[in-house]
Amino acid sequence: MTLADRLLAVRRGGAAPLGPLAPGEKPGDLAAAYAVAANLAESLGPVAGWKIGATSERGQRMLGIPEPFFGRVLAGTVRQAPATWTTGGRPITLDAEILFEMAETPPPGATPDTLRACVRAVRLGVEVNQPSYADPFAEGGFAIVADNGANAGLVVGPAIPPDTDLPSVTAAIQLDGVTAMEGTGAAVLGDPWTALAWLAGALPRHGLALKPGDLVASGNLCFANARAGQRVDALFGALGGVTLRIA
Repeated sequence: MTLADRLLAVRRGGAAPLGPLAPGEKPGDLAAAYAVAANLAESLGPVAGWKIGATSERGQRMLGIPEPFFGRVLAGTVRQAPATWTTGGRPITLDAEILFEMAETPPPGATPDTLRACVRAVRLGVEVNQPSYADPFAEGGFAIVADNGANAGLVVGPAIPPDTDLPSVTAAIQLDGVTAMEGTGAAVLGDPWTALAWLAGALPRHGLALKPGDLVASGNLCFANARAGQRVDALFGALGGVTLRIA
């Protein structure tokens, strides 16, 4: 059974989280990790967008990877806020994020400035991450990328003014009304628009592309681990917030 098959079994609820992986089972680099993720995605249904992970040097060091990475957001995993999210008894991590809703495919060499004409809306959102490994950080960053970057879905919140200064956006995640972590848009490669430009350039190198209607989770401003029974609020100051309940 391939690693993609084993990850699929966990995601479908028929197997316990994996680990530890055998040395020969772990992807040795990003190319191998993306190949596993592509095989996994073939069995998970249509793609509704993309996530960007490791959008800080600290995150890249922690994962042991040389650059940000991307994962797929699957159409059946997108919810509109307020939402209820069922964990299936497995741990989840929630990221407060800036989302981009694409209007068109960016041209080659798109920059943060030229991308603005390709985006239909800028939104607030929460990415739900649920690794398929018992100890994901022990398996390493390439294994996490192979697991579709641990993405389990998105909760989509309200649109915000397109000219919002995204690096200065503040975010806080509250669990049952208690703040767990705070951050700003500057944590996302300095500017979420820069992260989107990175993705627009990275996907074609793998035979992929942003498409009209795609949602892009640009990277976390802050995050928190959550458990069943909790209410989670991702608050973005005067811009609004995104609420979900964990079941």
